[in-house]
Amino acid sequence: MLNICIIDDEFDARILLREMLIDMVPDCRIIGEADSRASAIELLQNVKPDAVFLDIDLKDGTGFEVLAALPPPQYAIVFATAFNQFAIKAFQVNALDYLLKPVGSDELKRVVDKIRNGQSSTDFQKQIAELLATNKNRKADKLVLHTAEGVHFLPIADIIRLESAGSYTTIETIKGEKIMVSSNLGNFDHLTSDFEINVPVSELFFRIHQSHIIRISMVKQLLKQSDGDFVVLNTGIKIPIARRRKEAFLAAMNG
Repeated sequence: MLNICIIDDEFDARILLREMLIDMVPDCRIIGEADSRASAIELLQNVKPDAVFLDIDLKDGTGFEVLAALPPPQYAIVFATAFNQFAIKAFQVNALDYLLKPVGSDELKRVVDKIRNGQSSTDFQKQIAELLATNKNRKADKLVLHTAEGVHFLPIADIIRLESAGSYTTIETIKGEKIMVSSNLGNFDHLTSDFEINVPVSELFFRIHQSHIIRISMVKQLLKQSDGDFVVLNTGIKIPIARRRKEAFLAAMNG
């Protein structure tokens, strides 16, 4: 049996998720529900679930506060949110599963399949710790990357650029590392708009081309050539500027 807890302050949302899970996952068992931060903490102190579906916005607090009040989780967590853009970016940066409300059956099946496949408990606890740090500081310091070798917790300050090729993306760092992940570049667009409004230029990224995201502070030169415009980074690499992104890029550089 897959023992599941549902934490959501909306009664109808809990009912819908419960029915979807029972219908889609015949061997699941709902062992507890909670509708607030306080009741969620009490519930998770007294049961041993395999997975918890945790709403971020609760009537007396947040799902982040629930996790911060408990020991590192030994169970899978699937976050749910409606319009919390900060939370979505935090999940993306930390490579954690989340569901957008209203929950769709395809996405629910995807996360349940991932729960069944499992992952390293140590890695997951590190991801949760990074998520809580992101929420506390309102800023992400590390990017969590799943590779063939394992999980990398890469400081965002070390990233020079990202380049995609099909469904793979390579991240290059100031140390000369090149880390390849099985994700397209769109999965890293969250880097191009930080959580804070006043962000130092050294921390800004820009998607300069369909296949390239660069750190703005690494730009050394703008080249106008017969075959198009390019930027040259401090490392010497030359990257094309997409025509439709040029105006926004120049505005970002001037800003």
